[in-house]
Amino acid sequence: MRTFKDVHSCPAPLRSLHQYWQSKRQGNALPTRDDIDPIELRSYLGRITLAERRGSELVYQLVGADLASEWGFESTGKRIVETVPASHRDTFVALYATVLTEACPVHATLPPPSRRESDLTIDKLFLPLSYDGRSVDMVLTYATKPRERRTEEP
Repeated sequence: MRTFKDVHSCPAPLRSLHQYWQSKRQGNALPTRDDIDPIELRSYLGRITLAERRGSELVYQLVGADLASEWGFESTGKRIVETVPASHRDTFVALYATVLTEACPVHATLPPPSRRESDLTIDKLFLPLSYDGRSVDMVLTYATKPRERRTEEP
């Protein structure tokens, strides 16, 4: 897990989406949900999620069609902890917690949150959103397409 400012070699779509997020801050610490225009993000929409904070839980308000297809089930309206396999749950909870508490973008390379075991990884960008421009109320994510896990050279 890395805050986005520390990442210089992450995939181009993540860098581009981060720049978009930065441009929407408009003098606030964080952009609001209303600042994000789906038309401007149409090339990302299939791989985006939008989760709203409800007390101590995050609930998916939007799950892109490509992700829903890969996951094999519809997650809109469900709590994130309900949708992530137990083997990945602590990692995903920690990533979202970092975004919520530190109010900063986070990038991570992870196994896909699918119930199917695989030897794949995704790059995921977590972006905080706010109703008041300061406290995190929503998290927008973008996940790259799954790819084979990179192996280290001996």
